[in-house]
Amino acid sequence: MTTDGKRPKTRENGSFAWDCFDLHDELAYCLICERKNKERKYKHGGSTTNLLAHLFIDLIHELEPGFEIPCVKTMKKIIQDAYKWSTEQLLGMLVSEAETINFTTDMWTSRQNDGYIGITINWIDKNFNIHEAILTCEMLPSPHTAENIKNALIKIFEHWQIYHKIFASTTDNGANILKAVSLMRTVQSVSCAAHTIHLSVTKGLAQIAQFTKRVKNLMLFFTTSPKQSKRLREAQEQCGLEKILDVQLDVKTRWNSAHIAWKRLIALRRPIQFLTNTLHLSSDRTDKDDGDYLEQIALTLDEWK
Repeated sequence: MTTDGKRPKTRENGSFAWDCFDLHDELAYCLICERKNKERKYKHGGSTTNLLAHLFIDLIHELEPGFEIPCVKTMKKIIQDAYKWSTEQLLGMLVSEAETINFTTDMWTSRQNDGYIGITINWIDKNFNIHEAILTCEMLPSPHTAENIKNALIKIFEHWQIYHKIFASTTDNGANILKAVSLMRTVQSVSCAAHTIHLSVTKGLAQIAQFTKRVKNLMLFFTTSPKQSKRLREAQEQCGLEKILDVQLDVKTRWNSAHIAWKRLIALRRPIQFLTNTLHLSSDRTDKDDGDYLEQIALTLDEWK
């Protein structure tokens, strides 16, 4: 609290850090240190930055009193030295051990709509030992045309001095990445088997679209409402389930997620049916309405099979 009994009106008010300090105007006194008969005060200016830094340092000292936390400059040097050493080691291995190299690559878009590309390589040495390394995960400016992707791949491979050793690639079935690999001429393209199977399953499920929509509605009933999710957990406890589970949603771009989500729903069949009956027995009108809706979207006995 501040001297006027109020916290600073900032967006950080939700941070747990405020609960660890006693606020007096612009100064924050650490309550944890006070219990250790120490006084630590910091200027906060309505921000938790200094407060969180103090709590982190205090945690580290509790875990290992003799550890000295390096400064930002030292940490940067440690990371840069480690990167330089690792790069030299990897370059040495690629030159001396790898005759041919295969790579796997994929692209994605961040929440800020920035495009990224990741590349891993693998090779077999003269003793038939398999090696794998992550070459890069870096921003890829748009547009993500086949020509731009090809140029980015070649630039990365030339940086690592392995372009002449690249033999084959494994990618998803995106038209732009497949064409990019074909433009590299000497590189063979091998489509990702897992992605191909995923596409096949997705097209197969499209044949039973009405049923999959019913399954999705049942999943959404529990995943979009904290109240219904809590009810399902309580129903599992009443049914005597040893492990309490939550309904999972399938994600179109996450392979195998439909199988995982449906398998989870089957595991929750008994608690879901128990909850449907329980809501109908309630004297509360809202509970009865929820029970009616759950009964409407619930799967039939044949569908559960």
